[in-house]
Amino acid sequence: MTENHNNLPFTIKLKYPKATKTPIIPKKSITLIQTTSCSPYTFPHNMRTLKKILVPTDFSDCAQNASKIAIELARFIQAEVHFFHMVEAPLNWIKLEKEKEKNFPEVKAHIASARSKIQHLIEEAQKANVNAKENLSFNESPSEILKHIESQPFDLVIMGSHGAEGWPAEMLGSNTHKVIHQASVPVFVVKALPKQLSFKKIILAYDFKKETESPAIEKILNFSVWINAKVELLFINTPMDFRDTPSIHLAMEKVKEQYSDHIKGLHIFNYFNLEEGILEFCKYHHPDLIGMITHRQKSFKRLFSGSATEYIINHSPIPVLSLNLQ
Repeated sequence: MTENHNNLPFTIKLKYPKATKTPIIPKKSITLIQTTSCSPYTFPHNMRTLKKILVPTDFSDCAQNASKIAIELARFIQAEVHFFHMVEAPLNWIKLEKEKEKNFPEVKAHIASARSKIQHLIEEAQKANVNAKENLSFNESPSEILKHIESQPFDLVIMGSHGAEGWPAEMLGSNTHKVIHQASVPVFVVKALPKQLSFKKIILAYDFKKETESPAIEKILNFSVWINAKVELLFINTPMDFRDTPSIHLAMEKVKEQYSDHIKGLHIFNYFNLEEGILEFCKYHHPDLIGMITHRQKSFKRLFSGSATEYIINHSPIPVLSLNLQ
C-alpha cells in the first residue's frame, strides 16, 4: 500500500501483480482490445453469459456511436444485437387495418425511414459477423424501452447520451434517464466515439456499505469477465460523509478478499464532493470505463443517487456503466 499525504486530494492505492497480456485483436475502425487475463470466474447458477445486447436508437450521432460500440463489443464476445426504435403513432398501429394505413402518410414515411436505417445497422453488424435484429415500437413513452427490456432476456443495454460539459443532470435525455433509474440490467452509456475502444481497466465507484455489497460487486464483475477486463474499486471520501482511512481500508479489504481473483486495485480519494471527486480521480488514473450504482429509493445517498450517475454521464468523456440495484 502506498500513501501520499502531501496535498489534497490524495489517493491510497493497494497494488497487486500485473495481469499477463494476451494477443491484440486485428485493428478496425473501432477496435476492442483484449489486454488482460483474469482467473476463471465461477458464475452463479442463475447467471447467464452476455448473449443479447439491446441498443435503443433515434439515429442521432450519439446513438450511432452507441450502435458502433455495440457491434464491436458483440463481435468480441459473440453476442447478438437488437436495434430498438420507437415510432410515434396516433393510434394502435399494430392492429390498424392495412387499407387504413394510407390515411397516415407521415407515420408510414417514418416507419419506412426507420426500417431503412436499422437495416443499414444490421448490415454493418453482419460485416462484423454479428447477428443483429430489428425491433420497432409504436409508442414513444420512455417506459416502452423498459417494457422491451423485460420482454426478452437482454443482458446489457447500450445507449447514447447528449450530455455535455456544463449541462445540469436534468438535461440528460428522458429515455436514458428512465432506463438508468429502472432497468434491471446494466446500462452502458456513451457520448463520443473513441478511435480505439479498450476495456483494460474499469473503475467502480463504490460506497462500501454492507447492504449494497454483493449485488453491485457481482454485476460489475460479471461484466468485467464478459469483456475480460480488470476492476479497481474507488471510494471518494468527502467532508459531508467522512470516514476514517482504517475503517474504509478494512471494508475494502473484505470485498477484495471475497473477490480476490477479479479486483485488481483499491483506491481511497479525498475530495470536496462525490461527483467531482470521481471525475478528478479519473483524470489521473485514466480508466476505460466508470462503473456507477443507482438505486430507486431516495433514502439511499451518495452513489445510490441517480443524480450522481447522471452528473458523471453528463460531464465525463469516459463511457459509464450504470448498475441499478432493484
